[in-house]
Amino acid sequence: MLAVATWLLGVAPFTAPARASSEKPREVITIATSGQTAVVSDAIAAAFAARFEAPIPRVTETPTRSAFDEFCSAVNAGPDVVVAGRRMSHAELGRCRRAEAGDIVEIPIGYEVAVFVTRRDGPALDLTPDQLFDLVAANGSRPARWADAGVAEFGEDVRVLMPPPDDPAFDIIRERILIMACRDRPGIRDMRDAASRTTACGSIRDDAGIVSELDQRQITRTLGRGAVGLVGNSVFQHDNANLQPVLIDGERPTILGVVSGSYPAARPLFVYAKADRMRNGRGRGKVRGLRDLAEFIAGDEIIGPQGVLGRLGLIMAPAERRVVTRMRTMALVPFNR
Repeated sequence: MLAVATWLLGVAPFTAPARASSEKPREVITIATSGQTAVVSDAIAAAFAARFEAPIPRVTETPTRSAFDEFCSAVNAGPDVVVAGRRMSHAELGRCRRAEAGDIVEIPIGYEVAVFVTRRDGPALDLTPDQLFDLVAANGSRPARWADAGVAEFGEDVRVLMPPPDDPAFDIIRERILIMACRDRPGIRDMRDAASRTTACGSIRDDAGIVSELDQRQITRTLGRGAVGLVGNSVFQHDNANLQPVLIDGERPTILGVVSGSYPAARPLFVYAKADRMRNGRGRGKVRGLRDLAEFIAGDEIIGPQGVLGRLGLIMAPAERRVVTRMRTMALVPFNR
């Protein structure tokens, strides 16, 4: 069934390199990641190879569900590491245990953040998730004028600039704002099929109110008065002298707002690694450098405020949480839910 699903998606099933019969440790670490977290995974792989003068880990893009399926298939099968834009579910962890895939180490690595922005020299906006859904979703009310959205003071005609659907900022808004605001609406809550609900809630309007498929830098360059644009946190921070965030239910995309969950347009990222393939684990070093990679990811060079991921625009967890993450990773504490 997995083979059929991955063939339909156009994604090859993940296969770890074959191991030599001499049981010599494998030299190349394998990482599975979704398209939305590929930039993060590539940055981690490149930093690790440079820091340890080691072979660069092989990063393969595959849907997160498929990555976890392969990761949990058996102790000696699938990728060594999964980078995911969500936490492994109870069902996926249960599948790992039933397959006797061995202990798993979980490493929280920060938060991806999406920000609706306006020009700093224009009026500020504070919108609810319901208002955002109506503004951008195909099944919203599609107001043509800002007055129809309840914010007449912002401008005349509604104009929202959006990146492509495969952009992480777009994906965060679809997942954390549109789908959440939509799920209890008439006609949606009665849908039994989750895929149908996701399509109905996550589709974007295609009329004059939306300008889509724009690069994030292009959005900031062409953003005019009376318009709203969607960008990631890195682009917002780079140009925050000219941009101001749209508040969502009164919340700004601050570190405290993101980490506490008060600011809704953010999602945590996680790394999962197989402890049984690490040295001193029960696998006694089946993959060379895997434990070094896990400890490197949990350190400040990657998840510190000035680390690799911080420079990509992720918001990092507070220092005390990062210390706990580092200690748990170094001790190979098994992931549990």
